[in-house]
Amino acid sequence: MRIHRIHKTYFFKLLIGIFLALVVGGSVIPSVSEKPYYEYLFLISYGGIRLPVEDVWAYINLLLDSLVSQILLIFLLANYMSDDFSTCSVYIFTRSNRKGAWFLHKCTDLFFLVALYYILQFAVLIVVGRVLGRLTISDPAAFWHIVLSELALLAMFSFCYVLTVNVLSLKMGTHYAYLFTVLLVVVFSVLPMLFQNSTAVKFLPFSQSMLVWHDSKELALYRDFVGSCIPHFTILFSLLYLIVLIGILLLIGIHLVNNMEIMGSERKD
Repeated sequence: MRIHRIHKTYFFKLLIGIFLALVVGGSVIPSVSEKPYYEYLFLISYGGIRLPVEDVWAYINLLLDSLVSQILLIFLLANYMSDDFSTCSVYIFTRSNRKGAWFLHKCTDLFFLVALYYILQFAVLIVVGRVLGRLTISDPAAFWHIVLSELALLAMFSFCYVLTVNVLSLKMGTHYAYLFTVLLVVVFSVLPMLFQNSTAVKFLPFSQSMLVWHDSKELALYRDFVGSCIPHFTILFSLLYLIVLIGILLLIGIHLVNNMEIMGSERKD
């Protein structure tokens, strides 16, 4: 089973996200006091940055809040592949037919861990909402649409970063790979500010993780609370976009792994 082949230290690492969810939930509860429903709690906690963005500094402040969870996740899982490689590289890389299989197994493990990271945070957020805010669900259909959409978009988008840092760590070491990936996160996160008045914003990677930016009828009742959306920017579009992006990263990763040499790959930080 997958859970048995993942070292238990990574599960303990993910528990750090629980404390992050406690902080996020505790800070957001006062904002939903007039609308004591879980839908609003999840939209403001993990739904994204409100549009339109009229103040650059306000956008940066909100951006920093939203990036903490992703940067923490990248840090926690940055060395997942490189640690395994350092202990069994000879076994893996002296068998050409094992390279791709090893890489794909590690990718499925990473996606499982990324999804679990957010599932744990969502579960904690529900408990916090009930204990501190006495929140309830006003519309079950809308609630599950919001939660599942946020989970899918955040997990897939964050997996792209986690996969990037792990592939790079095999080539340049964990420290350099992490710094490069964080730089990539910052650049991608700032780009929407430059294109906010253009339809091109829907094609930027960072936009795919912003649920409240999507044109969804299920979110129409919450527009006064979460701001406007990007016309014709659907959740289905983002899911397909992220699937294609993940596919491209997997192909690049397989190509790099298949062409790695043991001595040339064992970079030390």
